Amino acid sequence: MKTTIKQSALFCLALSLSFLLSCDDHTKKSKAGQVSETGHERAATNPQLHSFTEDIINLERHAVNSDYGNLRISMCRYIILIDSSKVLSKIVDVLTKEKIHELRERALTIGSEAGYSERYLLAVKITYGLNKNNQIKLFYQPVFLKNRANDADTTDVVYDPLVSPIYYRYQKDSGFVEIDTSLVNKAIENYRMHISFKRDDNRYFRTFKNTDDNDSTADVKSILYSFQEMDSIMTGNKTDELYIFNAAEEMKVREKLYLKHSLILGPGELKDKTWQPIFYLKYGNLSHLCPPSCNNAPKTFNLRSHL
Repeated sequence: MKTTIKQSALFCLALSLSFLLSCDDHTKKSKAGQVSETGHERAATNPQLHSFTEDIINLERHAVNSDYGNLRISMCRYIILIDSSKVLSKIVDVLTKEKIHELRERALTIGSEAGYSERYLLAVKITYGLNKNNQIKLFYQPVFLKNRANDADTTDVVYDPLVSPIYYRYQKDSGFVEIDTSLVNKAIENYRMHISFKRDDNRYFRTFKNTDDNDSTADVKSILYSFQEMDSIMTGNKTDELYIFNAAEEMKVREKLYLKHSLILGPGELKDKTWQPIFYLKYGNLSHLCPPSCNNAPKTFNLRSHL
């Protein structure tokens, strides 16, 4: 899970999630032997998917207000640079609900093809890259998360990830387009060679720290977000677009703070502080950073209930 710049800045409200989970696809609980509303169209042509039941994440504590989210976004301009000089762009991608749902279906298919028919969650792994013009590029992989204990209580539940080997880039007109792995690897290498971070003494910048995937002090290679959180942000703000912003993160490891590159999700650039349920005019802040939560490492989510 992400640690935050100030835990007290988290604006967590205990409200019902009944309206949040996907304006078109969620909102109904599944009966035994039925697939949830999300993905039911494709499930009609794939009977195996009917045995799937998706858990519901407790998202109530993962919304952050506009002041806090904007602070994290603006921090990128000062503590994370390219070659210690070029500022990262504020907005990386703007995804549409339709294309997000298409990618979600690919995540669901991973579980189907693996013959898995128990409790699960669906997510997307986002890996950082840098193109030849030194612009941040994101690469997306759908992820099927298996509920390790087939458990759906309201405590923290551990999931084992099945990550698609296929990388996708998002294009405004075409949506998620498959991209050759060799091009992805080149962009990843370029990112790690040129990204730089302000040291904790605020005097100099340091290079990317690429160590063991279990090393919490290492720099972030990728980040994982659930599709439920992405849907909830769009639904709560009555929009069909999801913005992905570059953001800065502070992670405390053994009493020392480490500055890291993260991402934050939102319905756009937020300024209004008007209060509304959960994600209305708020950013989403639930994700798993790699390191330390890499590759096949189990992912933990706090559940509210199940569909």
